[in-house]
Amino acid sequence: MKIISLLLGILVASTAMAFSLFGPKTYEECLLKNMKGVSNDTAAKAVQYACMTQFMDDSAPPTKAEQAEAARLENFKREADLRRKNRADRCGVSAFGEYVQIKELNQRDNSAGAHQKAVSLIKNPLFDQNMRKISFQNNNDFAITFLRVGFVKGNMCPTDRTAYEAIITCDGHKNHQMVSSYSHGALTCDGLPKNFSGQHYCFIGIVPASGGSDSLLDLYERLGICN
Repeated sequence: MKIISLLLGILVASTAMAFSLFGPKTYEECLLKNMKGVSNDTAAKAVQYACMTQFMDDSAPPTKAEQAEAARLENFKREADLRRKNRADRCGVSAFGEYVQIKELNQRDNSAGAHQKAVSLIKNPLFDQNMRKISFQNNNDFAITFLRVGFVKGNMCPTDRTAYEAIITCDGHKNHQMVSSYSHGALTCDGLPKNFSGQHYCFIGIVPASGGSDSLLDLYERLGICN
């Protein structure tokens, strides 16, 4: 038992030593490591705030300068979250701190115009029943991570979803898939209806993708779906 306890102690000490050797040891090193690739002021302030929180010396009271800087960064973060929430409200989505709700473009709300344009730029769609996927050329200037497809008799795409004989989803989030802008790709679907090849289908829902919450709001605003 003593040997096992000794081995466990050595393992814990080794792990701590490895973290100490390879992780940033100072506030300045933390900034240098995590600022790589940061391209906007909001992200830079977030890194600065995180590093300050990690390396603030708990053994001694913070200096007035440290207190002032921490308060300034906290206020900056609070104001950035508030601006993001106000922008999200105008776009009809929710915001939770740094996170923004993903919006599905569809025929039934203020995104109808953006939805119609996005559908027109999806070219050469092809369903594969065996692989349960849809491949297509995405000529939009944004990536697509989700499609909602309705199958209906006739050549119209009704806004009333109860008019469709079947509705399936092709959700790239489940399988870490997306079709990038101006490229060809595929999304896995949750199953295709039998004899679907003889039916007309409509893309009744599209989820665009963009990197990060603020850039996603930029996209929504550019698509004209925000008040």
